[in-house]
Amino acid sequence: QLPLLEELGRRHAPTAADPHSVNARVATTTRPVLQAVASPGEADALIRDPAVRRLCDALAPCSYMVVPLVAGGHTLGTMTLAATAGSG
Repeated sequence: QLPLLEELGRRHAPTAADPHSVNARVATTTRPVLQAVASPGEADALIRDPAVRRLCDALAPCSYMVVPLVAGGHTLGTMTLAATAGSG
């Protein structure tokens, strides 16, 4: 799955201007998001780029969380962690 993740990293760069971006919402609010059960329908609503959508389908995350990275009272960015059926 490493090649898929590397390709996803090259193709998908969330921006604060994207109203559908969970990363942007977490960066703005500094509130983490935990999705215990990730559904394909949710991915359809969040991912606009068909190539990124195909990569996510291939990775098949079953859950994910997005957490803010905060230091000194300033949000530096976000980190996304996901689990798949095969990751344990």
